[in-house]
Amino acid sequence: MIEYTLPNTSEVTIVVYDPEGRQVATLVNDRRPPGNYKLNLEGSDLQSGKYYYMITVNGITCAKKMLMIP
Repeated sequence: MIEYTLPNTSEVTIVVYDPEGRQVATLVNDRRPPGNYKLNLEGSDLQSGKYYYMITVNGITCAKKMLMIP
């Protein structure tokens, strides 16, 4: 689960990458109103293992690790 909070209406992009740096999913790519958000990543098409996601809000990017477990 990916959780994030927006204090203002913001342009949000959340992209998931595999360990080799290949993009495997785009979860969000739009303008969102203020609020708290939770995303469940349906990973049925992904193998178990380590992945990374990058969340970009109004041009500021943060990278996080996540573990996909079946």
